[in-house]
Amino acid sequence: MWRKKAGEIKEIMLQEKFKVEIEGKHICYYLADFVIVYPDGRKEVIDVKSEITKKNPVYRLKKKLVEALYKIKIIEI
Repeated sequence: MWRKKAGEIKEIMLQEKFKVEIEGKHICYYLADFVIVYPDGRKEVIDVKSEITKKNPVYRLKKKLVEALYKIKIIEI
């Protein structure tokens, strides 16, 4: 939040939902913990995941789908 006050970050969104849809067919949603928007419009998607969740096949598939569809990189911490 201090980075937002300093003007380094334009907006911080919590629990941002990404819709995964292929050829008009709804597949699932991916819920990211944080999306940070910078003053230049660049977005950073951050997820806080346990080591167990990071290895979960369903999570890994959803993450890959969102990265491919939205052309973003999800940062795990």
